[in-house]
Formats: sequence, C-alpha cells, structure tokens
Amino acid sequence: MTMNTFFTYSFENQNLTLIFGGVFALIFGSFLGASSYRIARQYIEDLKLPIRFFERRSKCPSCGHKLKPMHLIPVLSWFILKGKCAFCGALISRKYLLIELGTLGSMIVAILVTPYAWDQTSLFMLGAMLMTLAVIDFKYLILPDIFLVPLLPFPLINLYFLRDGYSLINSLGGALLGIFLFAGVREAYLRFKKIEGLGIGDIKLIGVAGLWVGLQGISWMILASVLATLVGFKLFSKKPLDHTQQLPFGPGLCFGFYTVYLIKFMGFF
Repeated sequence: MTMNTFFTYSFENQNLTLIFGGVFALIFGSFLGASSYRIARQYIEDLKLPIRFFERRSKCPSCGHKLKPMHLIPVLSWFILKGKCAFCGALISRKYLLIELGTLGSMIVAILVTPYAWDQTSLFMLGAMLMTLAVIDFKYLILPDIFLVPLLPFPLINLYFLRDGYSLINSLGGALLGIFLFAGVREAYLRFKKIEGLGIGDIKLIGVAGLWVGLQGISWMILASVLATLVGFKLFSKKPLDHTQQLPFGPGLCFGFYTVYLIKFMGFF
C-alpha cells in the first residue's frame, strides 16, 4: 500500500478489521500500561537514566516476582486474578486495566467512525495516548512528554498534504491561543497567589490540542475540560475543593481534547 492509498484506502470487511484492530489495541494498551509505570517512576524519582519502554521480563512492582505469560494477557488476566498479584496477593493498580480498555475503546471508535486507514490510525493514537496521559496525571500529577510527542506528527502531516492556508492559520492559531491563555493563567497564579495554577505539562498539552482542534474548537475544548474536571472531582473526591488543593487537570484536558476533536472530525463544526 502506497502513502497515497494509505490516506484514501477503505477497508471492505469492517468486522475483520475490528477483530485484528482490537487484538492489536489490547497488546498496545498493555505495553502502554507497563511503560507508563516505568516512565512515571523515572520522572518522580528524577532518575538520570535513558527512558526504557521495555524490560526483559515484566514483574510485580510489590514483590518483584517475574510474571508468567498467562499473567500478562490484557484485560482478561486482571479479572482472572481479581486485581491481585498471583504471588504476593498485592493489589494490581486499576490504571493498567483502564489504559488497556481505553486503548481498545479508541480503536473501536476509530474503526466505526471512518473506513480510511490514515484517519483510523490518527484517531486510535489520539485516544490511546490521551488515555495514558489521563491515567498518569490522575495518579502521579505529571504529563510525560514521551506520551505527548507522538501526537504532534498527525496534524502536521495533515497540514502538509492539505497545503491550505486557512487550515494552517486555524491549526497554528488554536495552538498559540491555547498556550497563551494557559501560560497567562499560570503566570497570574504564580504572581498573585504564589502557587502553580497550571503545570507546564498542561500548557504543552493544550498547545498540541490546538493543532488538532484549531481555533474553532479550542474554546469548546477548554469548557469541556473544566466541566469534566469539576464533575470528576465531585464524583471521586471525598474532600471539599479549596484553593490549596492540587487538582489534576490532565484527565479533564484529555477528555475535552478527544471529545471536541471527535465532534470536529465527524463534521459538526
């Protein structure tokens, strides 16, 4: 398949595509879940080591026992083991399950909303990376660049092939507006309240999002992100919200980003 047909090729058997795509998504989601733990640990502990996606054998983070192949089956093994390590009985974090299910969900959505290979690839990667970033930020309050950078090529490649001045202005304008607004909020908090109202990772994420959703979608994305964050806080937090509490904004941003881009992709604006 050439690059031109990759952009326009329509898969004829959707059911077969769903089966093979779903299997790949589960395997990829398992990889993302395992690597997210290793990378987050390096960020938190500030380890001056090359980022490693692979290890010789996966092992339990609690007891260090090497896991068997049957313990590494995406989604299914988590339910068979009832969310516990087969050796020490320690609880297995739900973040692995969420990332695997989110990656599978993004593949299913991509295949159902478009038959074209390039669009399916971009929608799948968008959902998979955003799910991983959302889970990491919720648990560790960080947004690693290594999961954000893979989202940059897709809108840039689209712009290259479109060669349309309006699309270029719209995309770059969305990125710059998002960065400007978030950087302004961060600076205001630092100057007047002496706290970080937004992290650098949030600013990077809104910049990448702007490239995807453009000027038309950036305001809707911010609104959806704020609402999602507030609803999520109400549902999952037992403490009242106050100005001193650190609140992960990444999950809300990821939700707003994916939702607004999907709406844009489907032609609603």
